[in-house]
Amino acid sequence: MMIFSILATTGLTLVLYLTGVFVFFTPLPILLTVWKKGPWPAVAASILSLGILVGLYRAPGPLGFLPMMVFYPDMGLTTVTGLSLVYFSYYLTVGWVVAFASYRPWRNIEIVCAGMTLTILAFPGLALFVAAKGIGFDLLGELSRAMNGLFQKMLDLQNGAGLSPEDFAYLREQAPVLVSRVIGILPAFWVDFTLLVLSLNILFLRKWVVGEKKPFPSWGDFSLWRLADFWIWAPIGAGAIFFLNLYLLGMVPLRVILTNILVVLAAVYFCQGLAITSFFFRKRLSPLVRLLFYVAIFLFLQVAGVAIITVGLFDFWFDFRKLKKVG
Repeated sequence: MMIFSILATTGLTLVLYLTGVFVFFTPLPILLTVWKKGPWPAVAASILSLGILVGLYRAPGPLGFLPMMVFYPDMGLTTVTGLSLVYFSYYLTVGWVVAFASYRPWRNIEIVCAGMTLTILAFPGLALFVAAKGIGFDLLGELSRAMNGLFQKMLDLQNGAGLSPEDFAYLREQAPVLVSRVIGILPAFWVDFTLLVLSLNILFLRKWVVGEKKPFPSWGDFSLWRLADFWIWAPIGAGAIFFLNLYLLGMVPLRVILTNILVVLAAVYFCQGLAITSFFFRKRLSPLVRLLFYVAIFLFLQVAGVAIITVGLFDFWFDFRKLKKVG
């Protein structure tokens, strides 16, 4: 029975990682195995899945569907394999961090999520940094070159598809600038991405683990979650300094740091806005209609996302759910 659990966990973990679409749920088999079968089958599945992944990258080919192969041959196969292993280890770290945290009666959701996020990013990030330093590998330089190569390929695919020669030449000329801006906000992207992965896996873990003992037993309903009032000073302060720097100081490092802070805060207030949305959806809509609305939010996320962030931000002043009065 334990061998079946190990093999099933290994297979599901690798399938979710390799699909791309469902990669967010890669930690979920590890989490469910820890809760239902204990930690040792999950440990064995983690080690086995890493070994199989290495074997797939060493297979003749190379196999183009594997993660990070989009950077090949701009990056060498060994480098691509290393990056993919770090990326896969990131998801394994999510699973183990959530598994250990879920048994404890934590009450402050913000502190717990911040602690889990920092822990998850620290282990793969430190491993990548130490490995890059150890072999003399210029990680940022290689990443910049690979992203430039990927961007140039995308431009080549769009050549002749409605773009004028002048527009095409301008985009090609500006490619290094765009890549540098993207690399500048990578820290915020990884924090936001980690918050998304954490949220999805915790949501399904709490739904699928039934019984007297539940993951994160002290946490209430998500639709009733609300940030403490002092959080409002974070976007106000960061926004004020950002515009002060933009029009008066002109310090590029400060602009990059503040941009990352504001992007992370946008994700935090998106979560609060989503909690408010969930609160009113549950009160006024049937499950089927709620599902349709959530699908619409996903499909039109660029517009709906801004609206949800705005609702989450202005809840400080309007208290849409009247939770202050309840408190």
